[in-house]
Amino acid sequence: MSNLSTDISNWLNASYKKVKIQDRGFVTLDWRLGSIISKGSLDRSFSCQAPCEKLTSSFKFTMAVEEETWIDSIKKLTRAEDREDDDKTISLGCEETIYHNFTTKNIWYNNISISKSLEDEEAEWSGIEKERIADLFICLPDRNYDLRLSLSVKKPISEVLTKKIMSSGKEPFIRKKKSKSWLSLKSNTQFNINQSSQRGKVLNPHGYTTIQNINKFEIEFKPNVKQMFEIINNSSDECKDQELKELIDESLLKIYEINTERIII
Repeated sequence: MSNLSTDISNWLNASYKKVKIQDRGFVTLDWRLGSIISKGSLDRSFSCQAPCEKLTSSFKFTMAVEEETWIDSIKKLTRAEDREDDDKTISLGCEETIYHNFTTKNIWYNNISISKSLEDEEAEWSGIEKERIADLFICLPDRNYDLRLSLSVKKPISEVLTKKIMSSGKEPFIRKKKSKSWLSLKSNTQFNINQSSQRGKVLNPHGYTTIQNINKFEIEFKPNVKQMFEIINNSSDECKDQELKELIDESLLKIYEINTERIII
């Protein structure tokens, strides 16, 4: 894992420098399971050059896992709640959220996501302005899924601006998401096991395209980004790389417990 930890550490150091100083308190780091697939065959590809910050035009990343993997992950994380050692997890509960995204080109708020909790009847809509700083795509041929790391700046917008966007008359892209979350005590990594639902185009058995609800199963990890950035900011050059790699190694070990080895038949 040392080579991969080095690649991630170098990417994280370089990407963090791209973030404006005033925005560094709003930085998020998401690691997501999915598949790097060939656009031609739509099959998972093991020939792409990765880790890389951009995929070539022949490939794309699909952020989804099989339902079986999703169910198995919930079982593993639930069982770990009863452990008494460093591998113990703590349940952070469940949440159901609805998102409104405005993806129309050439509108000033197409990078803003507006959401509301469906758990609380009195919940208000709130908005987040998102700026993607950098991605890192990692091909893992010996594992069931690949990884995409994303460093972003997410800043809350005002209630006034949120209401203005909601009343703009533009039709939003609507997505609902149910999440179950756990925290790994040893690596301080948060696991979000998500099920999302959205309207989309589906090709039926007769060859016609219809609009249906599409369910996706997703697994995302949120390492302790605050601790990682404290290492980058405060550690000496001699210690920084080693401390950061150790923290990344701990996160990868927990991720590999979910992203198990691929069985080749």
